[in-house]
Amino acid sequence: MFPSCNHPNFKNPSREIISSADTTASKTKHNFNLVSNTDLVCGISIKEYCSDTSVYQKKTYGFCCSGCKYEFDHHPKKYVKQ
Repeated sequence: MFPSCNHPNFKNPSREIISSADTTASKTKHNFNLVSNTDLVCGISIKEYCSDTSVYQKKTYGFCCSGCKYEFDHHPKKYVKQ
């Protein structure tokens, strides 16, 4: 089992645990270069997998869920150190 998003704004109880059988994202390793092995929004490790990505200032950032991607896409300066 993989933990899912622990961001305080995403309190959907169904996100507490993601089983490796529940989603292809949790079973698929990424084959691209991410800026960090950690989701910048919630802090969860995405070293082995990530659910979604965004490109900001020509760099690719990975996220554990679409909620974190949405938050990052709307407030990137809050999460990216200049």
